[in-house]
Amino acid sequence: MPTSERVRCTVIVVNWNGGDDTAACLRSLIGQSAEGVAIDLLVVDNGSTDGSAESLERDFPSVTMLRTGHNLGFGGAVNHALSATSGDYAVLVNNDALAEDGFVAALLAPFSTDDRIGAVTARIVLTGRFEPVSADVAGSYRRSDGSHWTRSEVGGVELLNSTGNIVSRSGNGQDRSWLVPVDDDNSAEEVFGFSGGGCALRRSTLVDVGAFDDSLFMYYEDTDLAWRMRRRRWSIRYARDATLHHRHAGSSGVNSPLFLVNNVRNRILTAAKNGPSSMLLASLWRTLGSLAKSFVQTLRGRPSANSRFRATVSGLLGALRRLPHALSIGRELDTNAREPRSFIRDWTIED
Repeated sequence: MPTSERVRCTVIVVNWNGGDDTAACLRSLIGQSAEGVAIDLLVVDNGSTDGSAESLERDFPSVTMLRTGHNLGFGGAVNHALSATSGDYAVLVNNDALAEDGFVAALLAPFSTDDRIGAVTARIVLTGRFEPVSADVAGSYRRSDGSHWTRSEVGGVELLNSTGNIVSRSGNGQDRSWLVPVDDDNSAEEVFGFSGGGCALRRSTLVDVGAFDDSLFMYYEDTDLAWRMRRRRWSIRYARDATLHHRHAGSSGVNSPLFLVNNVRNRILTAAKNGPSSMLLASLWRTLGSLAKSFVQTLRGRPSANSRFRATVSGLLGALRRLPHALSIGRELDTNAREPRSFIRDWTIED
């Protein structure tokens, strides 16, 4: 980040029928500063119908309001904001997250150390405190080691939501450090991808690789963009001191049909665009395995499994319809890439 002249940073918050959450988020961002940086705060209203756009515009006159008129999805809304602004950096914050003091300054600081850093990802902490529970507790969160955690009214520990994004051998994008206790955070500074829920993007990097793929609508748009950055040899860093507190899946819920349809479809399409053929096949095989499991559970009389089965089918069919186009886009990306698709093997984790 240049230090001899004042640069501009646009902090972007996407609102969709989330007035109270967005208002709290804005209160945590107003007054944030960074040395040598002019910070503009912008809300993109994604076609809200609950009156939140009007109330936010009234209650936060210093914040720029940009209305899309209809729901463009997360990536589309951010792209809309990027096309209407010209800041050297764009900071993205989920509307259901609260920024700690010094968040923006800490998030922008790594850019000054290396002009090939394309994105910096924040330390995102789940709101509240948690304690371990048995696997059959409804609504509990599952960690990669198989343990389950639920919110604690008394005691408990703070858990991480994300220290950046990672990807598995089947193309499954996920949060690094998911459910790791905050006090145990030893995450490496370099990370494969950034979390769209809390990150900073360099404008010149977006000029080089393109902005979000708004056809994904929601989920995997950050993984896809990070992948394109990596193939153009941009670096992505983790800023441990840039902390957000996030109410996970506040808008859609991780078990909702909306989440499942978009997650299944976009995982396959992102692998098709960016990954080697072995990853695409593994992604399809993973989806078929999920279908088989939920079908068996449906036969055993589990209503939630039937909903999951139908959502997974919908996501798979959506991916197959768009697969030829995704493969075509991927071939175009190959022509400008500085890394072969096989580079991802150095970054992937086991499923």
